[in-house]
Amino acid sequence: MTYDFETDFQIRKQQVRHYLAILVAIEKMTRAGRSTPRQNARLLTARAGAFLLLYNLVEASMRSAIQEIHDRIAVDSVPFEALTPSLKREAMRRFKLAADPEQHHGTTDLPSAFVAIALEGGVDMAGNVDARHIRALSKVYGFSLDVPDHTWGGSDLVIIKSARNDLAHGHVTFADLGRDYGIDRIREISLRSLGYMRAILGNVSIFLEQKRYLQGP
Repeated sequence: MTYDFETDFQIRKQQVRHYLAILVAIEKMTRAGRSTPRQNARLLTARAGAFLLLYNLVEASMRSAIQEIHDRIAVDSVPFEALTPSLKREAMRRFKLAADPEQHHGTTDLPSAFVAIALEGGVDMAGNVDARHIRALSKVYGFSLDVPDHTWGGSDLVIIKSARNDLAHGHVTFADLGRDYGIDRIREISLRSLGYMRAILGNVSIFLEQKRYLQGP
């Protein structure tokens, strides 16, 4: 089964590849000496823009994947006692934040409703997703962290996150970031990160298929 978060990832991955192809073409023109100072400034901005596109892919993909786990648990009406210990703790934490006595006082099927209420809120990851964050999510939800060696364990994600946040908060300019990262390094970071995210999302898919959110006998 292919989940929506996997389809969305494929679409975003193609967008990244298309962007990189355009960036490579601009780089070639610049190296051939056919660019003006204004075009060179645009090139630096375009290099920095790659990090925004990459971070958007990473965060959106993980948010969608975790939301799919929440939705599957809710649709299956999984009772609290059937969850794994780590998910029980997460459900308790989220329930304290999400429960509304006025809205939920009439709940009848408490065990499964408790879980549904706990998981019905959105998944907030704004600006915080890197490999460390994904490892923390894995510890809570239970999906595997097995990834190919060539992805470097997602170590590039912290570079992407930091670049995105520095741009978003005005700590660096697009031109400054563009000078720090040439096209070859941007392409390497992109390929490793895309491979890492593809593997992680595949692990989440297996997690869902095997219903690993359920506590074993």
